Amino acid sequence: MQKKVEPIETIDSQKIKANRWKQGALLFTEGNTRISTKTASKQDYLPAGLYIILTQDCDLLNPDLQKEPVAELILAYKITHVDPQYLSGKNPRVLHLELSPLEGSYFLELFPQNRFFVARNYLENKAATEFVADKNLRILINWVVKRYKRPGFPDSFNQRLRNKINDIKKILDKYGHNTRGLFIRLSTEKELPENQIYEVSVMLLVEKSIYEQTEELEKIQIGFNKVTVLLSQIQGINLLDDSEVQSMDDISAHQYGLLKPLDFDYLSFSNERNGLTAYDISL
Repeated sequence: MQKKVEPIETIDSQKIKANRWKQGALLFTEGNTRISTKTASKQDYLPAGLYIILTQDCDLLNPDLQKEPVAELILAYKITHVDPQYLSGKNPRVLHLELSPLEGSYFLELFPQNRFFVARNYLENKAATEFVADKNLRILINWVVKRYKRPGFPDSFNQRLRNKINDIKKILDKYGHNTRGLFIRLSTEKELPENQIYEVSVMLLVEKSIYEQTEELEKIQIGFNKVTVLLSQIQGINLLDDSEVQSMDDISAHQYGLLKPLDFDYLSFSNERNGLTAYDISL
């Protein structure tokens, strides 16, 4: 008996393209919209609001709905001003973005858990009119991906660092608002005994536009110097001379690949019950 071949459900990719849907496009919905939110088969309500398309362009335009049934969205809230500590993807739990459409700039606040999946054919009859600029789109995508690619450090290194975490955070809160964050490179990823030393290079990375502002760079340098003083006081850590404030435009891809963001919200200490993150340590 010949197996019955089910017809392939397709989408008009030309309509999707003509409607200007792409990664970073903004989708506005009014009232609860009854569309697929988790899979192509389950019907649910998409809450009214403003969303940003996360799905890559090639997947949005794929004509085969069986291969690519849904588009991924993230809910965004309009806010009146940004908090510098939430810019550039520095905080893993909240992101602030500035948009600059023709009618004037406004700001968005996003939380990583507010993501939805909608059937792609829903986009056939709606048009995109606003888009996240390339720079902010890169920040948004990296921020989402970062949730699944958290930097890991040896437990013995984390333990040496732990008593200085709050002090470093306070310094960065005061001096590091206009930076991409603190990045480090360890001499080894091995667990070292107490009598062996981690050789550490530290960089505070800054966008070129900020790096070229003398007054702002001097402020950032003051904060970086304070951080290096604290790190130099830690037993079992040797801070190397190549530690510096660096422009993003002056660092090579190879150098950047060797660095890890020192993200205190993700540091954990394995010898404590249930684990403890720096986010749980009150300042």
